[in-house]
Amino acid sequence: MKKRFALTSAAALLLAGLAWGSDSIREWPGVVADAEQGVVRVEARATGLKAGDPAEFVLINKLSGHDYEALATTPASASDIRAALEIIGCRPGRPVDENRLRFWPRGTRLSVEIETKGVDPEEESGARRLPVQERLFDMRSSKTLPMDPLVFVGSEYLPDPEGGEAAILAADGYEPRSIISTYNEPTTLIDFPWQAPQGSVYGKIIPNPDYLLEKDVELEFIFRRAGEEERELDLRLEFVSGDNGDLEDVLLKDENGELLNGDAQNMVGVLSRFERIVEEGRIPYLLLDFDDDLSVSEVRELAGMISSIDTRSGVRVEPPLPGSLYYKAFLPDPVMADREQRGLQPAELCLSMREGEVQAGLKKAERGWGQSEQGVSSIIVREWELASPEDLLDKLREVSQDMPILLVYVEERIRLAAVMDFVRPVLKDYPTVFVLPYEWLVKQRADTDREEGE
Repeated sequence: MKKRFALTSAAALLLAGLAWGSDSIREWPGVVADAEQGVVRVEARATGLKAGDPAEFVLINKLSGHDYEALATTPASASDIRAALEIIGCRPGRPVDENRLRFWPRGTRLSVEIETKGVDPEEESGARRLPVQERLFDMRSSKTLPMDPLVFVGSEYLPDPEGGEAAILAADGYEPRSIISTYNEPTTLIDFPWQAPQGSVYGKIIPNPDYLLEKDVELEFIFRRAGEEERELDLRLEFVSGDNGDLEDVLLKDENGELLNGDAQNMVGVLSRFERIVEEGRIPYLLLDFDDDLSVSEVRELAGMISSIDTRSGVRVEPPLPGSLYYKAFLPDPVMADREQRGLQPAELCLSMREGEVQAGLKKAERGWGQSEQGVSSIIVREWELASPEDLLDKLREVSQDMPILLVYVEERIRLAAVMDFVRPVLKDYPTVFVLPYEWLVKQRADTDREEGE
């Protein structure tokens, strides 16, 4: 197989500059960038989606196998479109990736319009050029999509699936070869600016029935920056503990470490500051830093407050600091504590206080089957004491090799430091952690005892 070699975006731009000199107009196959006007134009063709068809993509490369769920295809490569957008001053960010706890798309905001070519405007209700949001319809709201600008997430460079030595842009070499997706596709070049997991939105976004496009109608996608200033703002929120494990100070800092709420170091002051930032048109991305001396009870309460503002119109929480847990780990669904209902049976780390010392144990539930004709099942729980945090990883590898999930039952008065002493050494192998109230374990045990007594 002949190996293909990919250029980095910077190298592509350098060669483009040598080829075209200082002219503000630059071209690639199917793409034109006008640096002076700040416009990128991309050739495309309509796929002919019908009313009611799922529209998982607005634009894909013509080599994609997903034209049955895309509005349009283009001969242009994602890497050429990315280079063109960079020429007009757009900054690629990063796509959503749930495996890396990235739940919000980041990057320069874009306005995107779709213009029909060679079609009598009267045949299309006069809609020759429309914002991309008006080409789509949300079944949940019975409206077209909100007019929030799109996000230039930039896809990412991954190993060449054909064996080339250099990494290639995922949107060029990996299905679905998405240029613009309507759900948070991890390899897409451009995303919508909200949380939209594929399973949650599938079949909900369809072509606008008022403006359906016939198959093979020629289109032009028109991209511009949505605003002159970068709107994203990186912030850090530090929760500082007092002597008793309660919250003492809340410090909001910018990316340079400058304190932004010096006159009100509490949640009320922070929330007020967030409100002003959003009113200014900025989009705050928030890195959380919980003091290890906080009690689990305090961390859980703070996590609940953050969850209420981690929204499209509020702040957007970033992945956790290295060696830390994502804040929603402290907001588990109660179903997780019900061994009968939850289906999977991950290992359960149990931390409690006895005479001022943290006591640790590990439980592993498994489903057993009775000998009756009906094959009645029951939950069997094995238990082990843990003398130290070092014992945990060895025991997990022994009893829970194929399930990288850990449930941690913790008495709420225990400090976060004690939890992390056990959890940090196993995070690489068990990255999905949920911290459950110890009382849920006690209640589960009491319910089981009652059932056995009956």
